[in-house]
Amino acid sequence: MFGPIQRCHFKRRRDILKTSTRLLSFVFVWTLLIAVSSLAAVQNQDKKALTTEDYARAEKFLFQHTNPLVFGASVRPNWIDDESFWYRNAIPEGHEFILVNARKKKRTKAFDHHKLVSALSDATGKLYEPFELPFENIEFSDDRNSLKFIVDSFHYTYDIRNNRCLKGNTEEKADPNVMISPDGAKGAFIRDFNLWLRNLKTGEEVQLTTDGVKDFGYATDNAGWLKSDRPVLLWSPDSKKIATFQHDARGVGEM
Repeated sequence: MFGPIQRCHFKRRRDILKTSTRLLSFVFVWTLLIAVSSLAAVQNQDKKALTTEDYARAEKFLFQHTNPLVFGASVRPNWIDDESFWYRNAIPEGHEFILVNARKKKRTKAFDHHKLVSALSDATGKLYEPFELPFENIEFSDDRNSLKFIVDSFHYTYDIRNNRCLKGNTEEKADPNVMISPDGAKGAFIRDFNLWLRNLKTGEEVQLTTDGVKDFGYATDNAGWLKSDRPVLLWSPDSKKIATFQHDARGVGEM
């Protein structure tokens, strides 16, 4: 047990400790307030009104301005068969078409761009640059000796071996709201919130789903910032099956 003197010393030490703690807390809070006030003063001092030139300088760093400065960084494969694909490659001169054999790990140019430009110019009567071709998509023949593309709404076939370019029929405008099957024979589309199938040769139509209703339809493209009547789905490689969804937006408000 503590005696009278011991209790007095203990109480005094406890009071001193409390006083010291309060003083330190006060100093800390006061220091923090001074620091925050100084930071706010510096920020207000450095703050300035943005000008048109400031926004123009920032705009230079947007994707559409920086993307042309990057070369060979994007490969979007367009498969020809199980082991080969082509893609369009960005280079300083423009774009080139590359053919890749994934099994053999072999990468070559899909064709001689200078020769194709010469043959295409003869067929169209227009001049083109080798790496600024007027098309972005090509289709190889099974033997890879020729390829097809579209220029100014006309189909062209380029004979790679003989360096000849033949002009074909005009391009048939496809319905943007119809998803064409890989074999090109069928098209899937939305009607009355349900998924339908159309035979592109005969025009015959078949209804694939029957329980689609407003805000609970099939393959609908209306769940984001943009909306369209084009169905959201995937065809199987053999064109026999379709993968899609039924989107439930019932009771969801408009944004």
